[in-house]
Amino acid sequence: MIIQHKIYSDLEEFENSELYNHQDLQLNLRGSSKNRLGFKMKQFSSILQKCKNIKTFNIDLSANYINGKNLPYFTDALMELQKISLLKLSLNCNHLGFSDIAELSNSIANLQNLVSLDLDLSQNKIGSQDLSSLDCIFKYCKNITNLDFNFRMNKIYSEGIYYLCSSLVQCSNLTNLAVNFGSNKINQNCGDSFKDLAQCKSLQKLNIDLNFNKIDDLEINELADVLANCSKLSELSLNLSDTQISSKGVHYLGSALKSVGLLKFQLLLRNQSYRLDSNILYNISVCLIEFKKLQNLKLSLTGQNEINEHNISEFSLVLPKIKNLNVLDVELKSDLISPNNTIQFAKALEQCKNLQQLSLEFKTLESQEVLALFQSLTLCKNLTNLHIILWSNGRNPEDLTVLLTKIKEFQNIQILRIQYISKGFFKDSETAQKFIRNTMKLNRLVKCYVW
Repeated sequence: MIIQHKIYSDLEEFENSELYNHQDLQLNLRGSSKNRLGFKMKQFSSILQKCKNIKTFNIDLSANYINGKNLPYFTDALMELQKISLLKLSLNCNHLGFSDIAELSNSIANLQNLVSLDLDLSQNKIGSQDLSSLDCIFKYCKNITNLDFNFRMNKIYSEGIYYLCSSLVQCSNLTNLAVNFGSNKINQNCGDSFKDLAQCKSLQKLNIDLNFNKIDDLEINELADVLANCSKLSELSLNLSDTQISSKGVHYLGSALKSVGLLKFQLLLRNQSYRLDSNILYNISVCLIEFKKLQNLKLSLTGQNEINEHNISEFSLVLPKIKNLNVLDVELKSDLISPNNTIQFAKALEQCKNLQQLSLEFKTLESQEVLALFQSLTLCKNLTNLHIILWSNGRNPEDLTVLLTKIKEFQNIQILRIQYISKGFFKDSETAQKFIRNTMKLNRLVKCYVW
């Protein structure tokens, strides 16, 4: 009998299952201080190779002391699983280097039915040259449409990006690509190293994470020029947190992207190491006006920044001009944001007539700001999914009163999440129950989370 989907977190339980009948298999075998699979890899591999009918395989082998000595047991078993079309493999926090990545790549290259590959190699001992060994996967797995690579916290330089992207040209069917190069050694010529991405003619969704690398506006400008030539790109996510990007780099990025026709755009600038200048939000705002087709926007500006009242005002004026916007996710934190800014932003949301989904995290809000925000949101008639994170320095009974008054007016809400970061927001069980009763009056509510 074919087993459709099964999850195992225990090797013995997995061994005693109907191995030959698994089609959709998930193994959560992350190592712990008391149990490292690396010492049992030969036994595990002999079990795994009996799963001949697997098509979807999700396996977590993180933190298991896997290295060049025990990895071949696993790769030999993996090569036997010829029916795999979707593979998600996590090998983070191990001891893998150059020859090991070549070994792994050769085994994956034998899975010629592969359509989707999600490979987590973060926190290993991987260098730039190691990424060239991934070439054989793309050479033989011609049906791949989805790739997700996590190389975070290795020793990869800009050359590594070049090796990867030049190999990806062979993936003629590639539509979705995510690469995480966070916390590596990437600096000069980083942007230009991505240039071969423009030859991936089918690429539609792209996620690039370059956080915590020493890249500046020059590298961002080079990357922007590459992205502008990705003609079919419709969704783009960039994590440039803790880089040395300035408002000038952001402006160039936005100007280059305006001709692409993005439907979804995410930009993360969560800086702890470098301070973002005051014009960065203004330059983002100017560029967003030119994104004529944009439907989904996520913007995160947190940590060290100089965002001020004027910047928030400009951003608030721009939002209603993005006519097709239906999903908005905004994180804005700055000590220079005033209550008037929050109220102005709330008024801008009223004018976003097509807004269906909103996730919002602002600075610490006063009661008048909470009131203005929720008052405006009740006027967003198409809003069905709402996630609000409210920061507070302590319990404020007035905030609770505002929520209790306004929450019942969200008659179209289907999914509601309210996260109140404050101790003792609900002073007793009675007030908590009152809040719940009011939310239950929402006729269309399907899910509600309050914490």
